[in-house]
Amino acid sequence: MPEPPSEPPLVHLAIETSQREGGIALQLDDGRVLERTFPCGGRETDLLVPSIDALVEEGGIAPSRLELVSVSIGPGSFTGLRIAVSTAKALARGTGCALVPVPSAWVVAERWFHDSGDRGSVLVASAAKGTACWLTRLDRSDDGLVQARPAGLFTVQPPTEEVMTLCDGAWILADDHAPEGFLEACSGHSRGHDQPGPSARACLAAGQQVLARTGPVPAARLEPLYPREPEAVTLWRKRHS
Repeated sequence: MPEPPSEPPLVHLAIETSQREGGIALQLDDGRVLERTFPCGGRETDLLVPSIDALVEEGGIAPSRLELVSVSIGPGSFTGLRIAVSTAKALARGTGCALVPVPSAWVVAERWFHDSGDRGSVLVASAAKGTACWLTRLDRSDDGLVQARPAGLFTVQPPTEEVMTLCDGAWILADDHAPEGFLEACSGHSRGHDQPGPSARACLAAGQQVLARTGPVPAARLEPLYPREPEAVTLWRKRHS
């Protein structure tokens, strides 16, 4: 008996603006993936919407053809994440597309596994401030990323016993904001370290995994992941208290 025809890929837009360089990727229903990068996080200029318009035009489709939008939700740039989430919600209202929140650590790990060919564990360290980081440990299986333990804020300088356990046998992906001495303290437990590099194409792949496992979320539930109260909010409260 012949195999039934496979479903064509969803018209899927991924938004990654958690770092200083942002990006979007568009998967078309013929399987092609188009991608653009741009600087992000500035308050004066929002390049996300113009970039989406340009990419949709390049793909030769109307915005109404969008079926799914995956958003890298953080931790990361306060302004970049806020703009990404707001834009995704506007797209959902205008086109009826589904929305999928993707932790930015998943995006970083997905790109690392794809580019490096590594099959071991990784520990993504982000949102460093003072002596603490947001830590996410991820593994790679045949079905994609696996997160066996909840992510969260941990004291990493000096590393606690729990942090050392998270580092054990993992490749650490930490940017240059990681507390001084953290990577050196973990060197006897980890496999090595590198700087994280998220991409919109990785967000596209991670978004497909999240969709398959947990499904989309209503627009009201799509929110940035802020490990701490944003400094702008703290300052506003102090001024108005």
